[in-house]
Parts: sequence; structure tokens; C-alpha cells
Amino acid sequence: MPANEQDVRIAIKVKLYPDQKTIEEFKKLTTAYSEAATWLSDLMFNDFSSPEMITDCRTLHDKYYYDIRQKKDMKSQLAESLIRSVSAKYRAIDTTLKKQHYTYTDTDGNTSRYKKDLNWLQHPVVYRRPQADLVRGRDWSFVNDKNGGLLLSIATLTGRTKVRFVVKGSEDIFNDSDMPGLNIEDPKWRFGEAKLLSSGGKWFLHISITAKLPVTENEDISNIAGLDRGLVNIVTAADQSGLTARYSGDDARKIRARYNRTRASLQKKGTRGAKRVLKRLSGRENGYMNDVNHCLTKALCENYPEDTLFVLEDLTGVSFEERNFHSKEQTNELRSWAFYDFGEKLKYKAALRGQQVIEVDAYKTSQRCPHCGRYDKAARHRDTHEYVCPECGHIENDDEVGALNLMFLGAEYLKGDNTPSFTKMEPSGKKRKAKAAKKNAENTIAENAFVLIR
Repeated sequence: MPANEQDVRIAIKVKLYPDQKTIEEFKKLTTAYSEAATWLSDLMFNDFSSPEMITDCRTLHDKYYYDIRQKKDMKSQLAESLIRSVSAKYRAIDTTLKKQHYTYTDTDGNTSRYKKDLNWLQHPVVYRRPQADLVRGRDWSFVNDKNGGLLLSIATLTGRTKVRFVVKGSEDIFNDSDMPGLNIEDPKWRFGEAKLLSSGGKWFLHISITAKLPVTENEDISNIAGLDRGLVNIVTAADQSGLTARYSGDDARKIRARYNRTRASLQKKGTRGAKRVLKRLSGRENGYMNDVNHCLTKALCENYPEDTLFVLEDLTGVSFEERNFHSKEQTNELRSWAFYDFGEKLKYKAALRGQQVIEVDAYKTSQRCPHCGRYDKAARHRDTHEYVCPECGHIENDDEVGALNLMFLGAEYLKGDNTPSFTKMEPSGKKRKAKAAKKNAENTIAENAFVLIR
């Protein structure tokens, strides 16, 4: 792949229109597939006692393929898909765990940090929701109908079936969002695995596609926008022109608070009907937050020029309980807020427009004065949402401070620092004290010189 191109992975949702016979086939397929995936997951978890769980597809194939075919009555292509799917799930969990650390403090006050891996899992992965992962070409494909239109051919337990479909909600990917509106011959798009599932009584196929898109070189970037994510303001943007914009999260917080109250009431009842309503509410809330993030990221990409660099905080492994928030409700809001979804949507939408997105170290981005560079945790007043610098007296909205500092780190990135962080810039320990002493000495000399001159 040329140096000026990148692969951007996108998931599109395809709505299916199966007849009643096909619906029954889909139900049998997704139920059998999920049960087999849980069975294979349990075998993988319990069979290996080595330091690392084996997730290599070839090794797993040699050990489990024929058992899957015979004991679970899976066709060859579905058995292969099952092995790849479960293996990929554990590899994804392993990648996530390795980004996290376990901190242990002994009785003497000594602190140690340990990286996590799959050995930290206490139970095997369970596939509770009926679904099936399908491989392009072998399990699903596009075919033409008699009129030259496109249909989806999907493999089931008894054979292949053809289904009408429509692509919606992907206006920024395809020019025509209605039936079906995509050019499968376009070399820019590469279709991959798909997930068959049911939601709200309707059937969907979530297809992974990879787009080969040009990359805007660093020297061609003319604008930097720092994006600070939060609760009071879902996102606060600041760019080099001095313009700042805040997208309020008040409406979203009220709606989510209403969902939380309803959820608590239903959980207290615990009846079968209450559980059905809880499941329905979960889908609605997720859909609402998905739409909020979609609209915000689309607006950001459209309102900034194509040669823009967006800078986000890297929130990987951040534990909000350690940030000393005042209420349990606020901590719950932070943990459940769709920060990751916002970042993923922004990345692919920006790539489609020739914009860049980077994530930088979140260390002290909310504690540094963007005017004089002083670090002071107490300068941020959460009750008034202000940052008041005790050094220079600069007053700014605390979210705007974070966005401005992220913009500053973006500038350092364009200068050649691939991992910009205030950790590198902040003096620490003896160096900080020596620098302060040197500054005091210089001030004393300057004052004495001023006295002598007078």
C-alpha cells in the first residue's frame, strides 16, 4: 500500500427483508451458532493451562474442527467461521487487557503495577445473543436478481437463501443511502466479515468494509482542533483561529437520567415483563447515543476544512473512580458515556474527508494553564466549570482549557513528536525545585540590580 494511503475500517448496517421461511432458517442458524460458539469458548478456556491461551486459528482448527462438524452439526464453512470468530474475540479481549494495569500496594506502602492478559479472565466468554458471523464469499455474497438488482445470498444450516436488503444510515459513506446504493465493483471498498442478528423483530446484517483512502501529510495540515470530551459539554472544540465551540450535553444527560430512573424501577420489580422492557429500553438508549455521536462527529468534520488535524485525549485504561468525583451518579455517567464510540465515528468520518485524528496522552490536559503553562490541579473549579490560574490570573472555561491544551499537543505532533505529552514537558522532583530556585535567584539579582541603578 502506498505511503500516502491508509485502510479505514467501517461497519455498515444492512436491513434484510426475509420471508417467513427464511426467518425460521435465520433463527435456527443464529441460535445454533451462538450455542456452538459458547461451547468452543468453554473448551478453549478450560483445555489450556499454559501461560498463554492458544488463539491461533490453525492450531484451533486442528484441535476442534472435526468436533464442531460432528457434535454441533455445522457445515464446513460455518465451522471455519466459528473458529475465527471465537479466536478473534479472545484476541480482542487480550489486546484490551494488555492496555490496562493492576496496581498493588503492600503493607509497607510499596506500589507495583502489573500488566493484565487473558490469565486474568475468571470465566469463558459466553455468547448469549443469537447471532452468526459470516465470511464474505463462503457464507455471504452479493448476487444479481432477474432485473439486474442486488440481492444478498446467505448460507444457512440447510443451504443458501437470497434476501432483499437496503442500506440506511450511511449517507456519509455511500452517495445513495437507499436500496441498495453501493458500488460493489468500486476498488476503494473491500467487503469483509458480516454479522447476522435480529433486533426488535427485524433482521440485520452488519458488514465490515475497509476503505483505501488517501492520507493528508503532516506538512499539508493547516488547522489544528483540540476536542475535549465531557459530560456538561459532550465535546468542546478549540482551533488555531481562537474560535471555541461547546456542544452541550444537557439534553443527553436528562434523557439518560430518565432511562436510569426507569431502569432502576424495573430492576426493582424483577418480573418477566419488566425484563422484556429493560431489554427494549437498552436498545433505545444505545440508539439515541449512537445518533448523538453520529450527528456531532458529522458536524465537526463538515465545519472544519479538509486539512484539519483533530486531537483527542487517549482515554484507554482511564479509571474514573480514581478522579475523585463527588457523586456515585456522576461516576456512573462517566463510565457509561459513549466516549469510545465518538472517537471511532470521528476517525472514519474524518478519513473520508481527508482529515486526520490522533489521540494523545491525557496527562494534565485539564490542569495546565494554556496562557502561561503553569500546572495546578486546584486551579480547576468544577463547581463553576472555570479554570483560574493563580500565576497569571487567566480565567477560562475548564473544558476550553482542555481543548486548548490538546490543540497545543497537536502542534507538537506536527513538529515531529509522534507521542506528544505534558509528561515530557513538566519539570519534576529535583529539576522542578532547581528551576524554581534558579528563577528566584535570577529575580533577586534583577531586583538588586534595579536598586543599584536607581
